[in-house]
Amino acid sequence: MVSEWAAQVIGINYYPDYTTLKPLTATAEDAEKIAGQLKQYGYRPFRVQCLPGTLNQKGESKIDHQEFVRMPELQEVIVNLFNPLPPNPTPETALFFFSGHGWCRTVAGQKEVFLATSDAYPEAEIYGIRLSWLGEQLQISRAKRVVVWLDCCYSGELLNFIPKDKDYCLITATRSYETGVEIPHTQGLLTQALLAGLNPENVHSLQEAFALSLPDLSYPETTENIAHVIGERLKALNTKQNTPVILIIDQFEECFTMGDDSQRQGFFDCLRQLIDCTDNLYIFIGMRSDFRGRWREYPEFASRIQKPYINVEHLNRQEIEEAITKPADWV
Repeated sequence: MVSEWAAQVIGINYYPDYTTLKPLTATAEDAEKIAGQLKQYGYRPFRVQCLPGTLNQKGESKIDHQEFVRMPELQEVIVNLFNPLPPNPTPETALFFFSGHGWCRTVAGQKEVFLATSDAYPEAEIYGIRLSWLGEQLQISRAKRVVVWLDCCYSGELLNFIPKDKDYCLITATRSYETGVEIPHTQGLLTQALLAGLNPENVHSLQEAFALSLPDLSYPETTENIAHVIGERLKALNTKQNTPVILIIDQFEECFTMGDDSQRQGFFDCLRQLIDCTDNLYIFIGMRSDFRGRWREYPEFASRIQKPYINVEHLNRQEIEEAITKPADWV
């Protein structure tokens, strides 16, 4: 059976007066564009479901700009995405996008953030889906990879519920204490960034530079996943022989502190094979200097590394300040 990549895309424009929330003008269209981009340019073919949903002439799910999204149905689609009941299979990669209002309320003496639904009723202390509950669904999900993009107020609260045993990508439009502002009928800034990142036409033809953050090597099957991701991203850039491709791997010392010997050797073997078969690949490795001696344990991989090393000593206060402020000044 081919492993599935599934996405649930939510865009809520309609909030009735009793919610005390102002109707939105661009969220449904934002969600519709995200869904279209995933279908057209997804890293793998996505099964994309939309809410509030309707069907187009081809029978495909699309966003209904003027329809309700009620709390029970939003809860149901989240469960069906991350933790479907048997015999339905759990997708290998599960992606959730929400664009709408976010609530921040104190409930039973504790701060709670909610994804606001169209049936929110603050007089009865009904606000929508708790982000803490969404975080629980991510934790218990059997999906290998979970992706959550939230374009709403207070969405940074989700980062308090990072899953511990799987690969993840969590992107939020605001911090946990921060509200967002919608410019009427204008695409949201987060959606703009996501659409730009998902569009392969934005890949430069002369030089590609990208950074790959290595997940914790103690997780099962991670080395195979990393090697696959590196190879596929090189599937995706469609580079020519004379086009430089730059791969940046930071915190490389974690290769020696996490995972067992077989995982580590497998990862190094995969990198060595990439180096041997890709003439236009340049790898920059950032690593603590006190781990440099560990290279001797893996001579076949170490022999592929060309020197010199660039040593960065401990920074003093002024150097730390410059490291933070100067890149911002340049931008």
